[in-house]
Amino acid sequence: MASKQEKAFRKLRREFGRIPNRELAERIYLGKIGLFDSRHATFDWRTNLESFGLNVKPVIDTGDLPIVNELYSSDSDISLDFSLTENKYGSVTVQFQNEYSIVTQAYELNTENYEIQALEEELNHKIINQGFHWDLNWIIVTQIYTCSSYTLLINSARDSKITINTGVPIAMTSFNIADPHLNLGIKSYRNMAYNCIGNKNVVPFFVMHQLKKVAGSNRYQLKRFGRI
Repeated sequence: MASKQEKAFRKLRREFGRIPNRELAERIYLGKIGLFDSRHATFDWRTNLESFGLNVKPVIDTGDLPIVNELYSSDSDISLDFSLTENKYGSVTVQFQNEYSIVTQAYELNTENYEIQALEEELNHKIINQGFHWDLNWIIVTQIYTCSSYTLLINSARDSKITINTGVPIAMTSFNIADPHLNLGIKSYRNMAYNCIGNKNVVPFFVMHQLKKVAGSNRYQLKRFGRI
């Protein structure tokens, strides 16, 4: 039977079409290389592109990104009740009706990625012209999402609930539930699989590619790894 963490990993991957940094525990960076254990939804990291002398510069995007910059909830029946105390401290109570539902938000989300065609050409040059050895089971981190602060809530059963409070007064009733300036904390919770409140300087999501042999050719092609 899959663990709560494994179920949460798969739910996040299906929901966002990107690989979640499981429990935000992995140190993820561009060019990291490893193997994926699909049964347990874990990675076995082996090496990185830099160790092979590949020189591909990343592209940095700090514009509007279509992922968790805004408050996101996976199910329409999730309720979020924002309120203010008399002293202007903020509070939000999140109630879940279905198990393994998601509420998440980032603060100052950016992304860095490799230009895939350039990386593919570099790898082909190394393999074909320089006798570079490459394990075709390896997968490469080709894009990372970084943020200054991140909140992720996943429940584990029906009728779950969590309340988050701000530690400072605020001007408006609603607030970014990942804002690092608000001293966020959990007041109470019930039936939650995972609570990450305002974790700072993390990589919540990333994208990976795997090198595949082109049929009838000596060339290789990078294919996006994982189901979308």
